[in-house]
Amino acid sequence: MKLEAPQTQTLAQNMQPEGMQGFPFGNEGFQVPPNMMPQGPVQLGVGLREADDTVRKQFGLPSSTKGLVIFSVDPNSFANRIGAKAGDLLVELNGESVAKVSDVQNVLKDVEWGDQVTIVMNRYEDGKMT
Repeated sequence: MKLEAPQTQTLAQNMQPEGMQGFPFGNEGFQVPPNMMPQGPVQLGVGLREADDTVRKQFGLPSSTKGLVIFSVDPNSFANRIGAKAGDLLVELNGESVAKVSDVQNVLKDVEWGDQVTIVMNRYEDGKMT
């Protein structure tokens, strides 16, 4: 799926346990049995770096770029399922601007598996948002 900028995705629609794809859960309908729900803290499945001059140059981003640059994506992750790729820019998570990795950690600490989370990402090609 090609991300449009900005792109909004919901965690609840994409973070379903294996074997449960296509079924809504949480407050939207089908309840995933507790023993099938992933355990541990919610993670996006990406490596992030602050958008400094070095990172901007590496990924061909404009000097005005603000946010967190995705530099790696776990192939079995939520981020991979929504089409995130290295060089994409994470700018907002659950309505909060993110400029530091600690910003993402602070938002995700209150998120549980099955919760809805909005993500705003931008993609640039040749220094221009696509």
